[in-house]
Amino acid sequence: MDFKSKIMNIDGVDYKLALWDTAGAERFRSLTPSFYRKALGAILVYDITNRESLAKLEAWFTELENYSDNPNIATIVVGNKIDNERAVSREEGVKFARKHRSLFLETSAKNDEFVADVFRDIVEKIVSSEHFERTHNSNTVNVSEGEIVDSSCRC
Repeated sequence: MDFKSKIMNIDGVDYKLALWDTAGAERFRSLTPSFYRKALGAILVYDITNRESLAKLEAWFTELENYSDNPNIATIVVGNKIDNERAVSREEGVKFARKHRSLFLETSAKNDEFVADVFRDIVEKIVSSEHFERTHNSNTVNVSEGEIVDSSCRC
């Protein structure tokens, strides 16, 4: 499991993101509940060339529901590898995201296409939430980043 810290400036305000990346690895499944508890947002990534990776996101959403202290945790579903031939249509990804009341984007981590948009969109959703306004005086944003397919990209 990787930890990364990232500063994101939105409308002149700097937010520090605390990112925990499980890369979707099953071996971290028992550790991840502790990271969900205080998370304000989660980035759930699937591989558009692999149907099974989208289906596996269901389990990650269940984990978020079961372990997050925030009933309105901000989520974004990200279809990655748009630079490759797809097995999952954009429409399927959008439908899945809507089902989970989640934002949706597609990216290519390899070509760095739309990756910054993922972080901007999730932070904007978090900081505009009532939960964030009620509970945070600082500008630190905890985001759980679960990439479902173990690959070389880390968005």
